[in-house]
Amino acid sequence: MPYFVINGKPDCPNFAHAAFVAQYLSEKLPNFAYKKIEMAPRDWALYLDELNRANKWHMCESPVIWKELYMWGGKKYLLGGLSEFWEHVYCYYGLESLIPKHSLQELAADNLKFFKGKRRCESRSFQFITILGAANAATALLIQELIKIKELKKCGGIIFKFYEHWQFIDNETYQQMIDLIMYFNELKIFGCHNLIELCESSDQAIGNSDIIICLEDFSQQKELDPIKKLDRCNYRMKIFADILMALGKRDAKIILANTGPVCYMATCLWTASFGQFPHIVAVTADQAFPYITAVSEATGVLVSSICAPAVWGNIGLNCFVDVKNMLYKADMYRPYRSSLTSPKGSTLPLGTVNSEIRLMSYKIKDVAAIKKKVEEGSKLMYETLGRHPIFSKVRAIVSLMKLWYAEEVGDEIISLGIPSNGSFKIPEGIVFSQPAKLDEQSRKWVPYAHYPLMDHASKKQIKKCITETRQILEDRAVSVYADDSFDDDSFDSEKFADEEMGEEEHEEDFVSVSNDSEA
Repeated sequence: MPYFVINGKPDCPNFAHAAFVAQYLSEKLPNFAYKKIEMAPRDWALYLDELNRANKWHMCESPVIWKELYMWGGKKYLLGGLSEFWEHVYCYYGLESLIPKHSLQELAADNLKFFKGKRRCESRSFQFITILGAANAATALLIQELIKIKELKKCGGIIFKFYEHWQFIDNETYQQMIDLIMYFNELKIFGCHNLIELCESSDQAIGNSDIIICLEDFSQQKELDPIKKLDRCNYRMKIFADILMALGKRDAKIILANTGPVCYMATCLWTASFGQFPHIVAVTADQAFPYITAVSEATGVLVSSICAPAVWGNIGLNCFVDVKNMLYKADMYRPYRSSLTSPKGSTLPLGTVNSEIRLMSYKIKDVAAIKKKVEEGSKLMYETLGRHPIFSKVRAIVSLMKLWYAEEVGDEIISLGIPSNGSFKIPEGIVFSQPAKLDEQSRKWVPYAHYPLMDHASKKQIKKCITETRQILEDRAVSVYADDSFDDDSFDSEKFADEEMGEEEHEEDFVSVSNDSEA
């Protein structure tokens, strides 16, 4: 499939004519794709000279048209100007059209007017997305997925701002990041501007950003003991908060997707910024994805029919994946009474098939085996790759962004690290992974307090995670509690009431994933 690129000046009648024809063909033919790159008249000469030098062409007038095979950014095959483009269109598609000269002038005038209006709009309508820790292996895949989200784009498109702490990466990794920037900038996906800007300071990266995604790996400093690691994370988040308070937008969406104690870091950031940034979240849903595959293999249920289990805890320090209470979509066959007596080979309907949501618990026989399989798989993957897996993390971030920027707020419930409001007896103010729902009015992620907790062992494990988290924050002097009434007695309310049953009997009814600071 060829991809056509039409370059030219917005006031050029030939450029307007070529763009008009390309637009017509793209609407009529499913395999015709094009994009146009408009350059202001004062910039056209320099742009054309660079284009000729890079490709050894000798074009001198607008428009310049080429095609790329198989994908955007592929090898350029020059077609030429308008006449060559017309010849190509006639030979391949049999298209003939005669447009009067005065109509071409009007078309060019309209195109120039639209271009000027677009430039004015673009000057204030870019979606600025900052990626901190841009040398992460997940960055390239993440960008490819984010630019596909049409709701994320503003009038001018998207501009990514990269920042990396140079002292934490080697020369090879730095060069790979530079190559990635050059590759995406050459594509000109949103027109003439570069897709990625490399920032020299964190102030430059964070200032004026609409979305801030932190990918920095905080789990690699193996020489540090756990206490020093947490203190280091707290210190970094305080610096981050100072920059946000000075330069950041109050409505900026701040997504912590770090490897390490991500919920603890989000709590430190929330506290240091005094709750002035309501859209601070920690990505935690990726912890559940490996269990979906493991449960599918153990039960024979298709992955596409299984809902992700809830993820609870202070991810990076403690974590509980509620496998026992996973849901799945089952197709239930309800036969008609007549089907019992119908002859063999009858063409009459024998019943109906209805879909319903069911608990997975009756299909899962050995939760401990599933847990062991997931842990061994994660360990093997880390030893093989030399890094943590990235696909589940990217999938979780992209799914979060799609829901956050959807035109209409749905009823989806996801696992997300967000500041607690006291639901599930989680102390108010700490960032804790829990079921969350997007509020339709404020577009803010809030705890979904009506999420059912039907298993005694699940309640016990959630309580354990909360107690450990509270102790860690108190030991590190991170005072975030808005409600001091939390204690072990007040925890045992109706929602978390302990049922009269032996604890040993239910030890295998849960999956508990414990991560120390090095995990």
